[in-house]
Amino acid sequence: LVRWSTTAKSKKSGETIRNQVHGTISGTKRFYKMVSVQPATGDDKQPLATDGGPQLYEIALDGRALRTPARQPMHFESFNLAQAV
Repeated sequence: LVRWSTTAKSKKSGETIRNQVHGTISGTKRFYKMVSVQPATGDDKQPLATDGGPQLYEIALDGRALRTPARQPMHFESFNLAQAV
């Protein structure tokens, strides 16, 4: 178990620790030219079957589906909810 000190000796040591823990986070901002809401599709580009449930929607950023941090597609049960996000 590693204990984190709340008081850093210098700003550099705090930055070093932050880089070690969050080294994969680049911190770059991304801007998209086109955002759209479309019916959710599977890997074969066919609409997802919902077994009689509501139609699923997804958000497309520059034509690519929005994904969760775990790289799973993010689907919404209503068009209005997807549009609000």
